[in-house]
Amino acid sequence: MADRVEKPNEQHYEVAAEFFQLVLGPRLKYSCCYWPEGVETLAAAEEAMLALTCERAEIEDGMDVLDLGCGWGSLTFWLAERYPACRILAVSNSRTQRAFIEGEARRKGLHGIEVVTADANVFDVDRRFDRVVSVEMLEHARNYEALLDKIATWLEPGGKLFVHVFSHR
Repeated sequence: MADRVEKPNEQHYEVAAEFFQLVLGPRLKYSCCYWPEGVETLAAAEEAMLALTCERAEIEDGMDVLDLGCGWGSLTFWLAERYPACRILAVSNSRTQRAFIEGEARRKGLHGIEVVTADANVFDVDRRFDRVVSVEMLEHARNYEALLDKIATWLEPGGKLFVHVFSHR
């Protein structure tokens, strides 16, 4: 489903967190931000985008949420901080990102977070979720139909998939 995952992992996803702490905002949001009127800093734009994502995904406290392609955990942490009764499974193809998220969750005293390192081509889970949220991950997939079929099996009846992809056209 995903195409050519080894090279992007090597070039982007296994780079140390310390590098990204120098070049990204404080939430290490490894995807686009939202700059509505009045938002003037990267930190505020990260917060605005995370809030908008949760609003549009219709996240509620107590849900089971799959963060598919979680990056450095910006959405995972946002969810755990604002919806403390949520149970979050964060999936990254990077061991470095997983270790960072697990360490930060411990440091921040956040609960309800499980992190898995897995390639989307082979990832499977025997749980169901109220929400599957995928931010800027699906554009790396070649076979959307197969991936979406798989995601459908992970959703509770009435569950929803929220997808955010970037594009230039």
